[in-house]
Amino acid sequence: MTLKSAWHKPALLSFFGNKPIPQIDDQDILDYRDGRATQKIIKHQKRVGKICQPHAVVLGWETALSCFDLFQLAWSEIDLKEGIIELRDGRVKTHKPQAIPIYTPELSALISELQQRRRRVPNAAGLVLTMDGQPIDKLKFQYLFRRACTRAKINGFTFHDLRHCAISRWVSNGVPTAAAMLAAGHSVASHKGYQNLTKNDLKAAFIVLPNCSQEKSEQKESAASS
Repeated sequence: MTLKSAWHKPALLSFFGNKPIPQIDDQDILDYRDGRATQKIIKHQKRVGKICQPHAVVLGWETALSCFDLFQLAWSEIDLKEGIIELRDGRVKTHKPQAIPIYTPELSALISELQQRRRRVPNAAGLVLTMDGQPIDKLKFQYLFRRACTRAKINGFTFHDLRHCAISRWVSNGVPTAAAMLAAGHSVASHKGYQNLTKNDLKAAFIVLPNCSQEKSEQKESAASS
């Protein structure tokens, strides 16, 4: 096996050994990735810390759950039959009800992947996101997230901004306000501050009005002629 970056080699050899590449399947890759995500990484003889949990980032983007709610999310709060995630006691910060439909293929696939991980590494608390079966330290995760953003040269972005992104995306795609508020766990006042619409979003929302007027005019003409 020839590697462009030699610092990958010890971890790969430690996990796969001399197993021939044709015998390595998708499950082996998932197991390697999960194990690697919990390790200190040695790159060019320097420790670069643990990998920022990618599952948490995707869940935040898809669900608008806050960091604290994500790391307390239990499997009992995910109803796959109904296709909905519902916080049993409401949001940690406000205790407002929050219920998010499992509405995208990406979110469904992620939940399925996390279920597989749960079977491999169970945890007594029944949490959706863990590190080696243990609850994730929220403050440490936020620190690692900020550091990951710095390395990616993404300035001024926090984990909470994923919540803003999700809610703004719902609004710009026409999700009714009442539904978006419940999915976000918001009151009317707080919801307004999260609707970060662009000018293009605003124009797209109002473009339906001329069409509605045209349809009503045609309906009146049709009724008059009949």
